Amino acid sequence: MSRSMSMAFSQPGSQSVEGPRAPPPAGSLVPTQRAEASKAIVGGTSIGENYAFSGVHHIFDQHRDSVSMVKFAHNDSGLLACCSLDGSLSICQVADGDPRVLHTLQLHTAGVTGFDWSATNDLLLSCGEDGKVCLWSVLSGQCLRSVSDQAGTQVLSCVFHPFNSNWAVVSFACAVGPELCCP
Repeated sequence: MSRSMSMAFSQPGSQSVEGPRAPPPAGSLVPTQRAEASKAIVGGTSIGENYAFSGVHHIFDQHRDSVSMVKFAHNDSGLLACCSLDGSLSICQVADGDPRVLHTLQLHTAGVTGFDWSATNDLLLSCGEDGKVCLWSVLSGQCLRSVSDQAGTQVLSCVFHPFNSNWAVVSFACAVGPELCCP
């Protein structure tokens, strides 16, 4: 097995966290102190070797168009959700040796651009090109609430507040530019 060195790079002549450095030869890359720290953390192996693939666990192929986002649930590596430009989201169980789709969530009429898990993993918030924001029950797979963008524009991103049930969304109003809404 060959070993390669893990490096982080800084711009030649720039200052790094450990102080000024002599300028390196033109066009060369300079390992930083952080790169050496990263190498020490992974036991002398490269970052690539530390994250080496040992095979495919499972392939989920339930979506008919590109998958635009994938996220594990908070503090639960057994729950995975993904959204697609086909207008749907999927909640998948990936632990316990039996990977499967638990729910396919369909209410969006255009591509789903983003989603977020609630802090307790019992809710999903999704947003899409159709201007809708949907709040989903992870347990039942049912839509609990749906809100449409007032201007009818695409909703680009959504996020739950980390400590309460509030959420924020960003939509794109063509004449104005991106706008942030916090319901």
